[in-house]
Amino acid sequence: MDIYWNKPPRVFTLIKVIFYFLAAILFTGLVLVFVLKINESVSFDKGEIFSRNAPIEYRAPYEATVEEISVKEGDPVAVGDTLMLLKNETLTAQYHAAKEGYWLSLANLNLYKKQLENMEAKIAELQGREKLIQSRFYSSSKNRSIELSSLEKQVLSLKENLAISEDQLEKDRLLLESGAISDSDYKANYQKHLDKLNQMADLQKQYDLQVNAKKNLSNTFSGETKDLKMLVLNSDFELVNMKKLLLEEESLNQKFADQLEFTANELKKLVVTSSVNGYVSRLFNTKKESNYVTKGTSLVTVRPEEEESFYAKVLIPQESISKVDTGQAVHFRVDAYNFYQYGILEGRVEHISRQDTTENFYLLADIHSGNTAIDVRSGYQVEGDIILREVRLYRFILNRLFRKVNG
Repeated sequence: MDIYWNKPPRVFTLIKVIFYFLAAILFTGLVLVFVLKINESVSFDKGEIFSRNAPIEYRAPYEATVEEISVKEGDPVAVGDTLMLLKNETLTAQYHAAKEGYWLSLANLNLYKKQLENMEAKIAELQGREKLIQSRFYSSSKNRSIELSSLEKQVLSLKENLAISEDQLEKDRLLLESGAISDSDYKANYQKHLDKLNQMADLQKQYDLQVNAKKNLSNTFSGETKDLKMLVLNSDFELVNMKKLLLEEESLNQKFADQLEFTANELKKLVVTSSVNGYVSRLFNTKKESNYVTKGTSLVTVRPEEEESFYAKVLIPQESISKVDTGQAVHFRVDAYNFYQYGILEGRVEHISRQDTTENFYLLADIHSGNTAIDVRSGYQVEGDIILREVRLYRFILNRLFRKVNG
């Protein structure tokens, strides 16, 4: 102790200063541990920036020639305004060929339908005639049968009368021989018998004629129906062929219709129109370049009226997704810009995916930072942190320690 107190006053003063300095640092450190707030966050190292309303570049859909340019650079345009007219001779020729083929096929189609209707009407008329002939045959055959039945009854009745007349005539002959009747009476009775024989001959002739007429009626009916059935059969065959032609023509007509619709839609692409309200920022120059353009040539670029805005899609590990919620702040570090020199971009979580994709979940975050030092562009790769909450420094340290112990 004597040695310590015997030191020069200057050394003693220095020791006190160092002691107070260390004590102040320790006190400040303790205060900061319990007072200072720090952001607890979830980090991500994979993300990409996308534009919500990037300038729209219109390109040539086909090889074509520029027929008309309707705007100039800097001109305001509205949705639907025509920007440029293109012409493709091959596509135009295909459109006219499809149109001509479609209308020609449609005319053939209508003709085939009319022919088909006529053939169906013809078949129906032939079938009607066949039914009429059948009805007429059944009616005539019935009448013939009634007439034959009536003649048969008359023949039978007359045969009975003839048998009686023959018996009576034989009796009259015997009476004539015995002188019981006169010769004139016998001749009169004999003449009556002859009249009945003649009547019988006439009836038999009529009966035979009716039998032959009935046979002829059946033959005539059979011939007529056979001819009609043949006509119906031939007509049915023609009808089948017509339906086949109709189906083929309908298929061809549909092919032309599809081709016409396709070429018409493709021709519409040659009329370049604006899909947004904005301003023409770049225009194809026919004075510096040929008016012939190949497929994919940039024709005109329109910048939307609204200021271009951006969002980022980032991948979050499974173990961290449960901590993230919409509305939380996000700090982005852009790979293309040095973080320490240019700073960060700020944003907020807008959407969190509900499905795991390759062991990661994705979320969408709006970028609303006003950091003018960074020229934000679609396609930039980013990494950063999602701010979960603010915690005291001591709690942050304890949380980290507990995670390491539990891990």
